[in-house]
Amino acid sequence: MAATSMEITVNAVDPARAVAFWTAVLGYQIRHVRPPYTVLGPPPGGEGPLLLVQRVPAHDGAGTRVHLDVRVPRPRDEVRRLVALGATLQGYVDESDQGGGTWWVLHDPEGTPFCVCPSRG
Repeated sequence: MAATSMEITVNAVDPARAVAFWTAVLGYQIRHVRPPYTVLGPPPGGEGPLLLVQRVPAHDGAGTRVHLDVRVPRPRDEVRRLVALGATLQGYVDESDQGGGTWWVLHDPEGTPFCVCPSRG
């Protein structure tokens, strides 16, 4: 099976504030910025998952502010595998025409949302 990695995504109305907070808390560094995302990671030689800070227009109170992103080389195949394991496919987002990619939104068997995304470069 191909390598799978995990990222944690934090939704933020004020991403600059969230980035400042989480870099101070974790000792992480900004890896790169592509609005609406800022990717944080451990310093060279450090360990830990990437943390994505994602700008959102507002917190609606009903949604989840933190979710996991599962990154795999073949996301379509992984979505099929996860659905067979009990996940529920909610939909997908396609931003490939804007320089982004495609990712799928699923819920685990308990209803917790997560995304399946292509592996990073």
